[in-house]
Order: sequence, then structure tokens, then C-alpha cells
Amino acid sequence: MERKQKNIPSQILKLGENTIFQGISLHAELIDRKDFKKFASVHKKFTDSLLDYDIIRGNAELHARKAGLSFQPAGKEHHVSVKKWLNASVAPELRQTIHFLSDEEGLLWVEGLGVAERAKVTDNTEHMLFLYVSPN
Repeated sequence: MERKQKNIPSQILKLGENTIFQGISLHAELIDRKDFKKFASVHKKFTDSLLDYDIIRGNAELHARKAGLSFQPAGKEHHVSVKKWLNASVAPELRQTIHFLSDEEGLLWVEGLGVAERAKVTDNTEHMLFLYVSPN
């Protein structure tokens, strides 16, 4: 029996402030390669929230958890079940407010888990997308 998911919060990602959960904002900043060193000196812990903007196919969708999600974290050889990761690592009361970013080809980023292998920043990356969450 297939379960239908109801009203999953989502929106097309825009640069600046995005809100799909009450009281929480996700911020998206575009960074050019030439500005990366200046950015890196200010933001020490950013590697899990920095992705290759140039590889995004179609619109980037910011959304809540959906059934059946899996992705390959950067630097890992295998896909990870999002459900298993959430159950092992995230308190039940927080699971419904984890941010996910996807494009036409699948997951790009999971808040707390990091960037997908296909979206990691490489030597060929010209534009980077920096994502961070804050209370609003």
C-alpha cells in the first residue's frame, strides 16, 4: 500500500532568505571563485554548506523531508538512506524541520548531513552556493 505524503513544505530556492518552516530561515548566498578566500577566512565551518552552484539543473527546490530520499554525501562511496540517517542522528522532534535542497537530478544538500558528491565544490567550480540556517 502506497502512502501519500501531505502538504510537504517547499519552495523554489531564491538567493537571500527562504522560509518553509515557521521560525526558521534558510539563507542562500552566491559566492564567486575570486571571492572564495575572503569568504573562507570569515566562515570557518562552511564545507558542509557550500556547493557547486553551476551544476544545478533546472530550479533548485528547498523542501522538507520526502519519503524514499537517499543521496551520496561528498567523499562517500555509497548512497545513504535519509530515513536511516535521521533516525540514527536527529531527535524525533527536529526531523520535520530539516531542510533539503534538490534539483531535477535529485538531492543536492541535506541540512546536517552535507552536500551530495555531485554537488561538491571542485577546481572547476566558478560559482558556489553557501547555505545556512538561522532563527527568524
